[in-house]
Amino acid sequence: MKKIPIIIALSTIGLCTYAQNQKVIFNGAARSSIESNWLPQTDTTNIDQATGGNTVVDLRLDIKPSDNIRLKTDLRFANPMGGFWGQGATIQLRHLSLKGVAGNIFKYRFGDIDVKMTPYTLYNYDGELSKNEAEIFRFTRDINQEENFNYGNFWRQQGVDGAFRLGFDKFIQSADISGFMVRNRSVEGNIIPDRLQGGTVVKCNINSGSYIGFNYISLFDLPKTVSNDTKEKYQNSVSTAIARFTVKDFILFGEAGVSVSAYTDTSAVALKDIAGNFFEAGITKLLLSKQLTLQASYRRVSDDFISAGAQTKRINYSATPQVLPLVSEKSFTRSVGLFDLVKDQTIYNPSITPQLMPYDYSLNHVTPYGKATPNRKGISVAIDYTDSAHVYASGLSADLLKDVRGEGTEELRNYLLFNWNGMLAIHKLIDLDNTLQITAGIQYAQSNRDGKLLVPDVNLHSIAYDAGVVVELAPRFDVLAGAKLLTVEGTEYASVRNEFNEITDYSVFSLNNKQTLYAGGVRYRFNDNIALTLQGSTYNVTHVQKSEYDFSIQQVYMIFSMKF
Repeated sequence: MKKIPIIIALSTIGLCTYAQNQKVIFNGAARSSIESNWLPQTDTTNIDQATGGNTVVDLRLDIKPSDNIRLKTDLRFANPMGGFWGQGATIQLRHLSLKGVAGNIFKYRFGDIDVKMTPYTLYNYDGELSKNEAEIFRFTRDINQEENFNYGNFWRQQGVDGAFRLGFDKFIQSADISGFMVRNRSVEGNIIPDRLQGGTVVKCNINSGSYIGFNYISLFDLPKTVSNDTKEKYQNSVSTAIARFTVKDFILFGEAGVSVSAYTDTSAVALKDIAGNFFEAGITKLLLSKQLTLQASYRRVSDDFISAGAQTKRINYSATPQVLPLVSEKSFTRSVGLFDLVKDQTIYNPSITPQLMPYDYSLNHVTPYGKATPNRKGISVAIDYTDSAHVYASGLSADLLKDVRGEGTEELRNYLLFNWNGMLAIHKLIDLDNTLQITAGIQYAQSNRDGKLLVPDVNLHSIAYDAGVVVELAPRFDVLAGAKLLTVEGTEYASVRNEFNEITDYSVFSLNNKQTLYAGGVRYRFNDNIALTLQGSTYNVTHVQKSEYDFSIQQVYMIFSMKF
């Protein structure tokens, strides 16, 4: 262990010498944070306070040994708060990838790669209530997502991918062909086999705005990697056709496909074979020099449509929160809430899972798995506007859906999901030198079903508000404030599923609670890449009919961050 710093120092000196030939590019990021969290004095049962923090430095190297080959690596040096004289310090390789171009035609990557296809095949949906949130919340959520390699809607995986383009003289301009293969799970002991995931995309480009294509993705086991002859083999495959046509300011788009989830034993005897399907078709209209976008679509996703790559959730709602998990005089383990969605790095899910993951009904029970949510059909509409000077931006969307098949009864649920978000840059509007900007958002979700006096009625509705402000009091000195409010009330049914994602039972439940998260702080930006932030927040959860489960958490948080 004592030789590690020497090796790193010698390697750095060698790389610096190498970098003089412009073959190595250095960049990175550093962050130091301190936080204190505590429960109110009225909580006399649990641990009342928790403090923590750390310092991390990420050194990123982009090595270019030749014109067609690049090696990227991210080396992290971390030291927890209180780790004096290097005690508890760690060195971690967070990223390693090799990419290149063969024959100026074929692009390839090995190692850590980011993969994405379509919302029905492979897609990492944004976390709940994350769209256009207050700057003071977005700042910490962005850090958490970067810590978990959540960049856009890509999944970070380990494997290999490749892509190339073919040109044509007739019928189509070109064809883009790409594919990947990643390792989803490694062998565990002599019982659990290797699991791989592979996908292929073929897109035929008719012109710059029109194409037709085909997608295929499969998550599958390699049963021969273990010696247990009775171990079953799992495979989930999704095949889709996709199209987009641009006619003046109109865009027509659609996707349709099927899924097959197969469970067989090692002698190829079928244990389960579940098939599902979906289709979506829509139109987009661009107006006002493409500043205004109108979109309408219809989709139908069958109740047995399973797509592991698209339905895996970013947030693991079964996780135990890291900050003060035991709360109230009842001393119960609290569930993931508004506070954790913004603050907790440990609740993120890093891998594709074959089973439908649990979700929080108070946050979004209409489309918990995005567009690929099974047993949904209906219309979606959206309106987005951003002016050319970026003074004002607004987005409005609505999903009017219903069940494809009744669950526990022949009656179908009706769903409504409404979202609005907006941003106003007041300083641009009235020509101020310093920033003055406000953001706001609303989400309303509802489900209804008449029980016909046979079963309890379904009537669950939730509403979430988000508001924030940034005030630049002096050059580069900002005051930040934000608020999140979430209320939920009503009765719903939770589906109980087996390992094959089949519904085996239903559990009726009622909710009537409220969550609030308020935060305020100051930030000084030394430049565009270096900032010091101090903020405080208070999180409250109240239950209308079970006040003994009420609790609150306060936090003070300071972070110094930089990129270089």
